[in-house]
Amino acid sequence: MLARLGTEHAVVVHGTDGLGEISLSAPTDVIEVRRNALTHFTWQPEDFGLAKLSHETMRVADAASSAAIIRRVLDGESGPPRDIVVLNAAAALWTAGVDPSPRQCAQQAAAAIDSGAARALLQKWAELSRT
Repeated sequence: MLARLGTEHAVVVHGTDGLGEISLSAPTDVIEVRRNALTHFTWQPEDFGLAKLSHETMRVADAASSAAIIRRVLDGESGPPRDIVVLNAAAALWTAGVDPSPRQCAQQAAAAIDSGAARALLQKWAELSRT
């Protein structure tokens, strides 16, 4: 459907562990849509320079807990939640064509967190959503 809609570049991902996003605990099936062509491949966390982690380390109880974790990640807290944010942000950067290397995209995503740019962007979005 994406190809028929004229999508320039997109990815549809599914972690083989059942996650509807790129996974740190298992391979991720990727269907890449690029100008009416479909390509299927698999991403591993190691492709992004990240280690595989247990699926259990990423469980979140509810939306409030998830929001608190996101805030801590954007404040610079390391650990599995940060890694999953970096992984998925890197995939977005890769899809946007920022860099052809998933590992380089992960480094850029981590730098955005470390510099405070990611937190500043979230704050800007929050302000815009209130207007």
